[in-house]
Amino acid sequence: EFVQAPGLRRHMLSVEAAVRYYAGVLDEDGELWGLAGLLHDYDWEIHPTLESHPRDGIEVLRQRGCPAPVIQAIHDGCVANLESNVTDPELREKLRPDYRATCKRLVLSENFYDAIQRPNARLVTEEIDRVEKSGVRTRDGELHELDLLVLATGFRVDRFVRPMEVFGRGGVPLNEIWKEGPFAYMAITLPELPNFFMLNGPNSPVGNFSLIEVAELQVAYMMQLVEKVRSGACREVAPSREAAARFDAERREAASKTIWATGCKSWYLDESGLPTAWPWTFDRFQEEMADPRLDDYELK
Repeated sequence: EFVQAPGLRRHMLSVEAAVRYYAGVLDEDGELWGLAGLLHDYDWEIHPTLESHPRDGIEVLRQRGCPAPVIQAIHDGCVANLESNVTDPELREKLRPDYRATCKRLVLSENFYDAIQRPNARLVTEEIDRVEKSGVRTRDGELHELDLLVLATGFRVDRFVRPMEVFGRGGVPLNEIWKEGPFAYMAITLPELPNFFMLNGPNSPVGNFSLIEVAELQVAYMMQLVEKVRSGACREVAPSREAAARFDAERREAASKTIWATGCKSWYLDESGLPTAWPWTFDRFQEEMADPRLDDYELK
């Protein structure tokens, strides 16, 4: 999902600002909304409300029956950008995503559409059957001869602290706790693993907010729990099983209503197709990190 920035800016005031700061705002019900003030061709009268009071602005949008306005504006801008920059109709259709914009992380480029239309470039969308000595053979039987093959296959986003071996109470290994998939209470800690904390752990806001700011907030949260141990109030701190299960159930419900769950394949999704990133607002994340809910913890 490529955005050729200069072309897109003919259709938007600032796609980068919209994507980075406003396209991930969620209301209380977990529905994806955005702040429409930065985008063209929208109701500028409510822009101040959206800027200064996001939740009030969202309610205004809801009352006016506007379906996720910023997301729709970004999607329309991406489509217009594709239509205006790619001249060959067959290539254009190969490049056209079959999902909504921002379902995957947007990739901003100033020259991708220009580069892919050069005579020495060819876009192949047929599935790969196998790699051979002289190139790559696709499922249609064609051999694509190559001098160099670059593997851009990504990384294992579900590994976290692994392959390190971590053991909890009773010698239970972390791999056993995560046998059905990684999870963490508040994206930081786990039941039965006392005094164990993670930065940018499972379900952290890894794709929609600043990792640096997220880590700083998480460290401040952890240090409040560490202080309980340091002060002698307890020797062990870990969330209860009930609290962890409740948090994960709420997270899964909210995640199913985000833009990431609208039909594309991305590294945001787990094996069941559910987005793993923090599904709520950054305001809520800041509120949760400000003070640990001690009632959710077992202090021993």
